[in-house]
Amino acid sequence: MKALSIYAPYVDAIARGAKREEYRSWATKHRGDLLICAAARTSGDIWQAPELDGRIAPDRLRAYEHEDDAGWWHLDWRGLYVCGHAVCVVALTDCVARDGGGYAWRLDDARMIHPVPVKGAQRLFDVEDGIVAMLDGDYDDARRIWLDMGLVSNKERSSEIVDSHKAS
Repeated sequence: MKALSIYAPYVDAIARGAKREEYRSWATKHRGDLLICAAARTSGDIWQAPELDGRIAPDRLRAYEHEDDAGWWHLDWRGLYVCGHAVCVVALTDCVARDGGGYAWRLDDARMIHPVPVKGAQRLFDVEDGIVAMLDGDYDDARRIWLDMGLVSNKERSSEIVDSHKAS
């Protein structure tokens, strides 16, 4: 199966169906199932893009934000999201050139899997089909499993994410 590594919090947004396009500088001819893997590390404090505000970081998490010397707002994602594991399978249905450069990959039909450690790679990479076990549940069920497995470390903050998702 083809796989793609992506940083938090974007993997989480793809898994719950809130992010339907992945932007890359390169095109792919691959269509069909694509394993979405959370990168082994976050990029530390990831800047919070305005177009993601309210969908990725619930308002109740504003207390965890800080403004840097340049005026950029940051939120520390570590402990909120899974790292170093495959978390879902999506259908890659299209890849189109974007005005101004780059490509938009259309991601549909996110299906949760039992999280499995995966060593990521640059670009698309192959993993054995046998490592993927579909989860009989939705995103909220997966979050509970991630918490039980210790893949997310803060129960209070994890619960806020799930509760916020249900409210939206």
